[in-house]
Amino acid sequence: RRLVHLMKNKYSTLHSFQDYFQYGASIQERSVLHQMRLSIRNNLTSFSGALSKRLDGWKQYGRLDETTNEFLYFPSKFVEPLQVKLKFQDLMARTQLFVGFVEEKKDLFTKRSALFEGRDALFIANWVFFRWWWKRRLELIT
Repeated sequence: RRLVHLMKNKYSTLHSFQDYFQYGASIQERSVLHQMRLSIRNNLTSFSGALSKRLDGWKQYGRLDETTNEFLYFPSKFVEPLQVKLKFQDLMARTQLFVGFVEEKKDLFTKRSALFEGRDALFIANWVFFRWWWKRRLELIT
C-alpha cells in the first residue's frame, strides 16, 4: 500500500533515478525500501533453504568430482525436496482436515473482528484514552 501511495505521489524521488541519487529518499521512502528489502531477503532465504542458513549448505546440492577436483551442482537435488513439499501441501489442502482448519481461522477472525466493533469497544477505547490522557497531563504538570 505504501509503495502504491508513493508511486501516485508525483514528488517522490522513486520516480527518477537521478532525483533519488541527487536528493536521497524521504523517511517514508526509506521505510518502504527497507521493508521491500526485508521481504525479498526473507523470500529468498526461505526459498534457498540450506544455502542461506548454513555456510556449507551448498554441499547438499552436488558433489565433488575427484578427478577434476571440481564441484558438480545438481539442480534436481535442490528442486526435488521443494516439489515433494509442494505435492504434500497440495494433497493436504484438499483434505477435510484442512478445510476445517480454514473454517476455524475464519470463525476466529469473525469473532475477533466483532470485538473491535460496537458500543462496548468504543466505550473501552474512550475509557483507556481518557485515562492515558489524564495521566500524561498530570505528568506534564508535575
